[in-house]
Amino acid sequence: MRGVVFAGLVLALLAGGVAQAAERVGAFTLPPPAPMQVLAPGEARRAVKLARVVIQLPDGQQWASVRYSELFLSAPPLVWNAGKSELEPGSFARVLSDEFRDSGFRLETDTADLFGTGSAADLQIGALISDMKGRFCVGCGLLKSYSLESGAVLMTVEWQVYSSLDRKIVARIQTVGGYETSKSQTGNRLRITMEAFRENARQLLISPEFRALVTGGPTATSAPAPPKGPQILLPGAASTAPRSIAQAVAVAPVVFSGDGMGSGFLVSRDGYVITNQHVVGAAKFVKVRWPDGTEALGDVIRTDSARDVALIKTDPNGRTPLGLHTGIPSVGDTVFAIGAPLEEKLQGSVTKGIVSALRTEKGQRLIQSDVSINHGNSGGPLVNEKGQVVAIAVSGMFEGSAPMGLNFFIPIADALTALNLQPAP
Repeated sequence: MRGVVFAGLVLALLAGGVAQAAERVGAFTLPPPAPMQVLAPGEARRAVKLARVVIQLPDGQQWASVRYSELFLSAPPLVWNAGKSELEPGSFARVLSDEFRDSGFRLETDTADLFGTGSAADLQIGALISDMKGRFCVGCGLLKSYSLESGAVLMTVEWQVYSSLDRKIVARIQTVGGYETSKSQTGNRLRITMEAFRENARQLLISPEFRALVTGGPTATSAPAPPKGPQILLPGAASTAPRSIAQAVAVAPVVFSGDGMGSGFLVSRDGYVITNQHVVGAAKFVKVRWPDGTEALGDVIRTDSARDVALIKTDPNGRTPLGLHTGIPSVGDTVFAIGAPLEEKLQGSVTKGIVSALRTEKGQRLIQSDVSINHGNSGGPLVNEKGQVVAIAVSGMFEGSAPMGLNFFIPIADALTALNLQPAP
Protein backbone atom coordinates (compact mmCIF):
# COMPACT_ATOMS: atom_id res chain seq x y z
CA MET A 1 0.00 0.00 0.00
CA ARG A 2 1.30 3.43 -0.88
CA GLY A 3 1.02 5.73 2.11
CA VAL A 4 0.71 9.47 1.73
CA VAL A 5 0.44 12.23 4.32
CA PHE A 6 -2.39 14.75 4.23
CA ALA A 7 -0.46 16.88 1.76
CA GLY A 8 -0.83 14.02 -0.72
CA LEU A 9 -4.56 14.57 -0.80
CA VAL A 10 -3.96 18.25 -1.51
CA LEU A 11 -1.79 17.38 -4.50
CA ALA A 12 -4.33 14.89 -5.81
CA LEU A 13 -7.06 17.48 -5.54
CA LEU A 14 -5.11 20.28 -7.16
CA ALA A 15 -3.12 18.47 -9.82
CA GLY A 16 -5.27 15.78 -11.35
CA GLY A 17 -4.11 14.77 -14.82
CA VAL A 18 -4.95 14.85 -18.50
CA ALA A 19 -7.39 12.17 -19.57
CA GLN A 20 -8.80 11.18 -22.90
CA ALA A 21 -12.48 11.36 -23.71
CA ALA A 22 -14.72 13.16 -21.33
CA GLU A 23 -17.72 11.49 -19.88
CA ARG A 24 -19.58 13.84 -17.61
CA VAL A 25 -17.86 12.96 -14.36
CA GLY A 26 -19.38 16.01 -12.71
CA ALA A 27 -22.97 14.89 -13.32
CA PHE A 28 -24.33 13.73 -9.95
CA THR A 29 -26.95 14.68 -7.38
CA LEU A 30 -26.16 15.12 -3.70
CA PRO A 31 -28.32 13.28 -1.16
CA PRO A 32 -30.09 15.37 1.49
CA PRO A 33 -27.99 16.27 4.54
CA ALA A 34 -28.20 14.02 7.60
CA PRO A 35 -30.31 15.29 10.50
CA MET A 36 -28.57 15.61 13.86
CA GLN A 37 -29.64 13.07 16.49
CA VAL A 38 -28.20 13.93 19.91
CA LEU A 39 -27.78 11.14 22.46
CA ALA A 40 -29.95 11.42 25.54
CA PRO A 41 -28.10 12.86 28.59
CA GLY A 42 -28.21 9.58 30.54
CA GLU A 43 -27.53 7.32 27.58
CA ALA A 44 -24.35 5.25 27.93
CA ARG A 45 -21.67 5.84 25.34
CA ARG A 46 -18.48 3.94 24.64
CA ALA A 47 -15.35 5.87 23.70
CA VAL A 48 -14.33 5.77 20.02
CA LYS A 49 -11.06 6.71 18.32
CA LEU A 50 -10.32 7.33 14.64
CA ALA A 51 -7.43 5.02 13.75
CA ARG A 52 -7.01 5.20 9.95
CA VAL A 53 -8.24 7.03 6.85
CA VAL A 54 -7.63 5.39 3.46
CA ILE A 55 -8.62 6.44 -0.06
CA GLN A 56 -8.93 3.58 -2.54
CA LEU A 57 -9.92 4.68 -6.03
CA PRO A 58 -8.82 2.89 -9.22
CA ASP A 59 -5.78 4.42 -10.88
CA GLY A 60 -6.87 6.37 -13.95
CA GLN A 61 -10.39 7.05 -12.64
CA GLN A 62 -11.75 10.41 -13.79
CA TRP A 63 -13.27 11.60 -10.57
CA ALA A 64 -13.95 15.32 -11.03
CA SER A 65 -14.73 17.83 -13.77
CA VAL A 66 -13.28 21.35 -13.89
CA ARG A 67 -14.56 24.36 -15.80
CA TYR A 68 -13.41 27.97 -15.94
CA SER A 69 -15.64 30.97 -15.24
CA GLU A 70 -19.19 31.15 -16.46
CA LEU A 71 -18.18 30.70 -20.07
CA PHE A 72 -18.24 26.94 -19.48
CA LEU A 73 -14.72 26.44 -20.79
CA SER A 74 -13.84 22.93 -19.69
CA ALA A 75 -10.46 21.66 -18.55
CA PRO A 76 -9.38 18.02 -18.59
CA PRO A 77 -11.07 16.09 -15.75
CA LEU A 78 -9.13 15.32 -12.59
CA VAL A 79 -7.72 11.80 -12.63
CA TRP A 80 -6.85 9.70 -9.58
CA ASN A 81 -3.38 8.18 -9.85
CA ALA A 82 -2.48 7.54 -6.20
CA GLY A 83 -3.92 4.03 -5.91
CA LYS A 84 -4.71 2.94 -2.36
CA SER A 85 -3.36 5.74 -0.19
CA GLU A 86 -3.35 6.19 3.57
CA LEU A 87 -3.84 9.72 4.85
CA GLU A 88 -2.67 11.33 8.07
CA PRO A 89 -5.81 11.07 10.25
CA GLY A 90 -5.27 14.32 12.20
CA SER A 91 -7.37 16.67 10.06
CA PHE A 92 -10.10 14.07 9.63
CA ALA A 93 -10.11 13.47 13.39
CA ARG A 94 -10.76 17.17 13.98
CA VAL A 95 -13.78 17.00 11.70
CA LEU A 96 -15.05 13.89 13.49
CA SER A 97 -14.40 15.43 16.89
CA ASP A 98 -16.74 18.33 16.11
CA GLU A 99 -19.54 16.03 14.94
CA PHE A 100 -19.14 13.53 17.79
CA ARG A 101 -19.18 16.30 20.39
CA ASP A 102 -22.25 18.01 18.94
CA SER A 103 -24.15 14.68 18.88
CA GLY A 104 -23.14 13.68 22.41
CA PHE A 105 -20.65 10.94 21.44
CA ARG A 106 -17.12 10.50 22.81
CA LEU A 107 -14.21 10.65 20.38
CA GLU A 108 -10.80 10.27 22.00
CA THR A 109 -8.03 12.23 20.30
CA ASP A 110 -5.13 12.18 22.77
CA THR A 111 -5.62 9.22 25.11
CA ALA A 112 -3.82 5.93 24.58
CA ASP A 113 -3.89 2.63 26.38
CA LEU A 114 -0.59 1.17 27.44
CA PHE A 115 -0.79 -2.10 25.53
CA GLY A 116 0.11 -0.72 22.14
CA THR A 117 -3.22 -0.27 20.36
CA GLY A 118 -2.71 3.48 20.56
CA SER A 119 -5.96 4.23 22.38
CA ALA A 120 -7.82 3.62 25.58
CA ALA A 121 -11.03 3.55 23.52
CA ASP A 122 -12.45 0.05 23.14
CA LEU A 123 -13.91 0.93 19.73
CA GLN A 124 -11.71 2.21 16.92
CA ILE A 125 -12.91 3.23 13.47
CA GLY A 126 -11.25 3.28 10.10
CA ALA A 127 -12.61 5.28 7.18
CA LEU A 128 -12.19 3.77 3.69
CA ILE A 129 -13.11 6.34 1.03
CA SER A 130 -14.14 3.99 -1.76
CA ASP A 131 -15.60 6.49 -4.24
CA MET A 132 -15.44 10.23 -4.92
CA LYS A 133 -17.07 12.41 -7.54
CA GLY A 134 -16.50 16.12 -7.89
CA ARG A 135 -17.21 19.18 -9.99
CA PHE A 136 -15.35 22.46 -9.60
CA CYS A 137 -15.69 25.87 -11.20
CA VAL A 138 -12.71 28.23 -11.27
CA GLY A 139 -13.39 31.97 -11.29
CA CYS A 140 -17.15 31.52 -11.34
CA GLY A 141 -18.00 34.09 -8.69
CA LEU A 142 -18.46 37.82 -8.94
CA LEU A 143 -14.67 38.19 -8.89
CA LYS A 144 -13.30 36.47 -12.00
CA SER A 145 -10.12 35.35 -10.31
CA TYR A 146 -8.62 31.98 -11.19
CA SER A 147 -7.49 31.62 -7.57
CA LEU A 148 -11.13 31.37 -6.46
CA GLU A 149 -13.17 28.19 -6.80
CA SER A 150 -16.58 26.74 -6.01
CA GLY A 151 -18.04 23.28 -6.52
CA ALA A 152 -19.30 20.02 -5.04
CA VAL A 153 -17.99 16.62 -3.95
CA LEU A 154 -19.94 13.39 -3.44
CA MET A 155 -18.14 10.81 -1.31
CA THR A 156 -18.75 7.17 -0.35
CA VAL A 157 -17.13 5.92 2.87
CA GLU A 158 -16.98 2.43 4.30
CA TRP A 159 -16.59 2.79 8.07
CA GLN A 160 -14.93 -0.23 9.66
CA VAL A 161 -15.48 -0.49 13.43
CA TYR A 162 -12.84 -2.48 15.33
CA SER A 163 -13.42 -3.75 18.87
CA SER A 164 -10.32 -3.96 21.05
CA LEU A 165 -12.19 -6.36 23.32
CA ASP A 166 -13.25 -8.70 20.51
CA ARG A 167 -10.01 -8.09 18.57
CA LYS A 168 -11.84 -7.96 15.26
CA ILE A 169 -13.94 -5.76 13.00
CA VAL A 170 -17.47 -5.84 14.42
CA ALA A 171 -19.24 -3.62 11.87
CA ARG A 172 -18.88 -2.30 8.33
CA ILE A 173 -21.17 0.66 7.67
CA GLN A 174 -21.35 2.41 4.29
CA THR A 175 -22.38 6.05 4.04
CA VAL A 176 -22.84 8.39 1.09
CA GLY A 177 -22.69 12.13 1.63
CA GLY A 178 -21.61 15.29 -0.11
CA TYR A 179 -21.23 19.03 0.05
CA GLU A 180 -21.74 21.85 -2.44
CA THR A 181 -21.10 25.59 -2.35
CA SER A 182 -21.56 28.32 -4.95
CA LYS A 183 -19.37 30.69 -2.95
CA SER A 184 -15.94 30.99 -4.54
CA GLN A 185 -12.97 30.94 -2.19
CA THR A 186 -9.25 30.26 -2.30
CA GLY A 187 -8.46 26.64 -1.43
CA ASN A 188 -12.10 25.68 -1.75
CA ARG A 189 -11.41 22.32 -3.41
CA LEU A 190 -9.87 20.82 -0.29
CA ARG A 191 -12.41 22.45 2.00
CA ILE A 192 -15.32 21.07 -0.05
CA THR A 193 -13.78 17.60 0.09
CA MET A 194 -13.41 17.76 3.87
CA GLU A 195 -17.00 18.97 4.22
CA ALA A 196 -18.12 15.96 2.18
CA PHE A 197 -16.24 13.79 4.69
CA ARG A 198 -18.04 15.66 7.49
CA GLU A 199 -21.41 14.81 5.95
CA ASN A 200 -20.40 11.13 5.88
CA ALA A 201 -19.50 11.40 9.57
CA ARG A 202 -22.99 12.72 10.26
CA GLN A 203 -24.47 9.82 8.31
CA LEU A 204 -22.42 7.44 10.48
CA LEU A 205 -23.67 9.01 13.69
CA ILE A 206 -27.33 8.45 12.78
CA SER A 207 -26.70 4.85 11.70
CA PRO A 208 -28.74 2.53 13.99
CA GLU A 209 -25.96 -0.08 13.84
CA PHE A 210 -23.28 2.38 14.95
CA ARG A 211 -25.45 3.89 17.69
CA ALA A 212 -26.21 0.40 19.04
CA LEU A 213 -22.49 -0.38 19.21
CA VAL A 214 -21.63 2.86 21.00
CA THR A 215 -24.52 2.94 23.45
CA GLY A 216 -24.41 -0.77 24.30
CA GLY A 217 -21.85 -2.88 26.13
CA PRO A 218 -19.41 -5.26 24.45
CA THR A 219 -20.80 -6.64 21.22
CA ALA A 220 -22.98 -9.70 21.17
CA THR A 221 -20.21 -11.61 19.44
CA SER A 222 -17.80 -11.04 22.34
CA ALA A 223 -16.49 -14.13 24.06
CA PRO A 224 -18.17 -14.28 27.48
CA ALA A 225 -15.88 -13.58 30.42
CA PRO A 226 -15.09 -16.61 32.57
CA PRO A 227 -17.43 -16.75 35.58
CA LYS A 228 -15.95 -15.30 38.75
CA GLY A 229 -17.02 -18.25 40.81
CA PRO A 230 -16.14 -18.61 44.48
CA GLN A 231 -13.69 -16.42 46.28
CA ILE A 232 -10.03 -17.22 45.63
CA LEU A 233 -7.50 -16.88 48.44
CA LEU A 234 -4.07 -15.37 47.71
CA PRO A 235 -1.67 -17.04 50.15
CA GLY A 236 1.22 -14.78 51.07
CA ALA A 237 -0.40 -11.53 49.92
CA ALA A 238 -1.42 -10.60 53.47
CA SER A 239 1.83 -11.60 55.18
CA THR A 240 4.60 -10.43 52.85
CA ALA A 241 7.06 -8.21 54.66
CA PRO A 242 8.06 -4.84 53.19
CA ARG A 243 10.69 -5.21 50.51
CA SER A 244 12.95 -3.06 48.40
CA ILE A 245 11.85 -1.85 44.99
CA ALA A 246 14.57 -3.99 43.42
CA GLN A 247 13.06 -7.08 45.11
CA ALA A 248 9.60 -6.09 43.84
CA VAL A 249 10.92 -5.97 40.27
CA ALA A 250 11.81 -9.69 40.47
CA VAL A 251 8.13 -10.73 40.63
CA ALA A 252 6.78 -8.43 37.87
CA PRO A 253 6.67 -10.57 34.69
CA VAL A 254 5.93 -9.68 31.10
CA VAL A 255 2.66 -11.22 29.86
CA PHE A 256 2.47 -12.24 26.19
CA SER A 257 -0.91 -12.75 24.49
CA GLY A 258 -1.17 -13.19 20.72
CA ASP A 259 0.99 -10.56 19.05
CA GLY A 260 0.93 -8.20 22.01
CA MET A 261 2.45 -7.85 25.44
CA GLY A 262 1.83 -6.17 28.75
CA SER A 263 3.02 -6.36 32.33
CA GLY A 264 1.79 -8.10 35.49
CA PHE A 265 2.75 -8.98 39.07
CA LEU A 266 2.70 -12.02 41.37
CA VAL A 267 0.10 -11.87 44.17
CA SER A 268 0.25 -15.34 45.74
CA ARG A 269 2.72 -18.07 46.63
CA ASP A 270 0.79 -20.54 44.47
CA GLY A 271 1.24 -18.55 41.26
CA TYR A 272 -1.62 -16.10 40.77
CA VAL A 273 -0.65 -13.08 38.63
CA ILE A 274 -2.79 -9.96 38.08
CA THR A 275 -2.74 -7.89 34.89
CA ASN A 276 -5.20 -5.92 32.70
CA GLN A 277 -8.04 -7.60 30.85
CA HIS A 278 -7.01 -5.79 27.66
CA VAL A 279 -3.59 -7.44 27.91
CA VAL A 280 -4.99 -11.00 27.81
CA GLY A 281 -7.95 -10.20 25.55
CA ALA A 282 -9.97 -13.34 24.78
CA ALA A 283 -6.98 -15.66 25.24
CA LYS A 284 -7.29 -18.74 27.46
CA PHE A 285 -3.53 -19.19 27.71
CA VAL A 286 -0.68 -16.67 27.84
CA LYS A 287 3.09 -16.81 28.23
CA VAL A 288 4.67 -15.37 31.35
CA ARG A 289 8.33 -14.30 31.32
CA TRP A 290 10.00 -13.47 34.64
CA PRO A 291 12.77 -10.83 34.88
CA ASP A 292 15.41 -13.59 35.26
CA GLY A 293 14.46 -14.87 31.79
CA THR A 294 12.55 -18.00 32.82
CA GLU A 295 9.21 -18.55 31.12
CA ALA A 296 6.03 -20.41 31.98
CA LEU A 297 2.57 -21.01 30.54
CA GLY A 298 -0.24 -19.12 32.22
CA ASP A 299 -3.96 -19.99 32.37
CA VAL A 300 -6.38 -17.05 32.26
CA ILE A 301 -8.62 -17.87 35.22
CA ARG A 302 -10.86 -14.81 35.47
CA THR A 303 -11.38 -11.46 33.78
CA ASP A 304 -13.48 -8.38 34.40
CA SER A 305 -13.73 -6.10 31.35
CA ALA A 306 -15.59 -3.34 33.21
CA ARG A 307 -12.71 -2.89 35.66
CA ASP A 308 -10.12 -4.04 33.06
CA VAL A 309 -8.42 -6.65 35.26
CA ALA A 310 -7.50 -10.30 34.75
CA LEU A 311 -6.20 -13.16 36.89
CA ILE A 312 -3.62 -15.64 35.55
CA LYS A 313 -2.41 -18.88 37.19
CA THR A 314 1.17 -19.91 36.47
CA ASP A 315 4.18 -21.59 38.07
CA PRO A 316 5.79 -19.16 40.57
CA ASN A 317 8.83 -21.42 40.99
CA GLY A 318 9.25 -20.46 44.65
CA ARG A 319 8.91 -16.72 44.20
CA THR A 320 7.45 -14.58 47.00
CA PRO A 321 4.41 -12.48 46.02
CA LEU A 322 4.12 -8.74 46.42
CA GLY A 323 2.27 -7.42 49.43
CA LEU A 324 -0.98 -5.57 48.72
CA HIS A 325 -1.87 -2.22 50.28
CA THR A 326 -5.64 -2.00 49.87
CA GLY A 327 -6.03 1.51 51.24
CA ILE A 328 -6.17 4.44 48.82
CA PRO A 329 -2.89 6.39 48.92
CA SER A 330 -2.86 10.11 49.63
CA VAL A 331 -2.12 12.81 47.11
CA GLY A 332 1.60 13.51 47.25
CA ASP A 333 2.61 9.97 48.30
CA THR A 334 5.70 8.61 46.56
CA VAL A 335 5.02 5.72 44.16
CA PHE A 336 7.01 3.57 41.74
CA ALA A 337 5.80 1.99 38.49
CA ILE A 338 7.29 -1.35 37.41
CA GLY A 339 6.89 -2.86 33.97
CA ALA A 340 8.13 -3.32 30.41
CA PRO A 341 7.62 0.01 28.62
CA LEU A 342 7.54 -0.08 24.81
CA GLU A 343 9.20 -3.50 24.34
CA GLU A 344 9.96 -6.71 26.21
CA LYS A 345 13.72 -6.09 26.44
CA LEU A 346 12.95 -3.14 28.74
CA GLN A 347 11.30 -5.46 31.28
CA GLY A 348 12.00 -4.50 34.89
CA SER A 349 12.03 -0.76 34.26
CA VAL A 350 11.24 1.35 37.34
CA THR A 351 10.10 4.97 37.39
CA LYS A 352 9.36 7.21 40.35
CA GLY A 353 6.64 9.80 40.88
CA ILE A 354 3.87 10.88 43.21
CA VAL A 355 0.13 10.41 43.48
CA SER A 356 -1.16 13.47 41.62
CA ALA A 357 -4.91 13.14 42.19
CA LEU A 358 -7.75 10.73 42.88
CA ARG A 359 -10.30 10.53 40.08
CA THR A 360 -13.63 8.91 39.22
CA GLU A 361 -14.39 8.00 35.58
CA LYS A 362 -17.65 6.29 34.55
CA GLY A 363 -18.24 5.47 38.21
CA GLN A 364 -14.84 3.77 38.55
CA ARG A 365 -12.08 4.98 40.87
CA LEU A 366 -8.70 5.84 39.37
CA ILE A 367 -5.40 6.99 40.84
CA GLN A 368 -3.63 9.66 38.79
CA SER A 369 0.17 9.87 38.91
CA ASP A 370 2.99 11.67 37.11
CA VAL A 371 5.13 8.51 37.27
CA SER A 372 6.48 7.79 33.76
CA ILE A 373 4.88 4.86 31.93
CA ASN A 374 4.48 3.87 28.28
CA HIS A 375 2.94 1.24 26.02
CA GLY A 376 3.80 -2.12 27.57
CA ASN A 377 3.34 -0.96 31.18
CA SER A 378 -0.31 -2.03 31.07
CA GLY A 379 -1.12 -4.37 33.95
CA GLY A 380 2.09 -3.57 35.81
CA PRO A 381 2.12 -2.66 39.51
CA LEU A 382 2.25 0.77 41.08
CA VAL A 383 3.96 0.24 44.45
CA ASN A 384 4.63 2.36 47.50
CA GLU A 385 8.00 2.82 49.21
CA LYS A 386 7.50 -0.49 51.05
CA GLY A 387 7.20 -2.40 47.79
CA GLN A 388 3.45 -2.99 48.31
CA VAL A 389 1.04 -2.77 45.38
CA VAL A 390 -1.37 0.14 45.61
CA ALA A 391 -2.68 0.10 42.01
CA ILE A 392 -2.41 -1.31 38.47
CA ALA A 393 -1.33 0.65 35.37
CA VAL A 394 -4.18 0.98 32.88
CA SER A 395 -3.96 4.11 30.70
CA GLY A 396 -2.12 7.33 29.97
CA MET A 397 -2.57 10.53 27.99
CA PHE A 398 -0.30 11.25 25.04
CA GLU A 399 0.39 14.21 22.76
CA GLY A 400 1.05 12.38 19.51
CA SER A 401 3.37 9.61 20.68
CA ALA A 402 4.84 11.58 23.60
CA PRO A 403 3.57 10.83 27.13
CA MET A 404 2.18 13.85 28.97
CA GLY A 405 2.79 12.68 32.55
CA LEU A 406 -0.95 12.14 33.10
CA ASN A 407 -1.30 8.43 33.85
CA PHE A 408 -4.05 6.42 35.49
CA PHE A 409 -4.08 3.35 37.71
CA ILE A 410 -6.75 0.98 39.07
CA PRO A 411 -6.73 0.78 42.89
CA ILE A 412 -5.68 -2.73 43.92
CA ALA A 413 -8.70 -2.99 46.24
CA ASP A 414 -11.02 -2.52 43.26
CA ALA A 415 -9.19 -5.23 41.30
CA LEU A 416 -9.54 -7.67 44.20
CA THR A 417 -13.27 -6.96 44.42
CA ALA A 418 -13.82 -7.31 40.66
CA LEU A 419 -12.03 -10.68 40.56
CA ASN A 420 -13.38 -11.90 43.95
CA LEU A 421 -9.91 -12.32 45.49
CA GLN A 422 -8.94 -12.29 49.16
CA PRO A 423 -5.38 -11.74 50.44
CA ALA A 424 -4.38 -14.48 52.88
CA PRO A 425 -1.39 -15.09 55.21
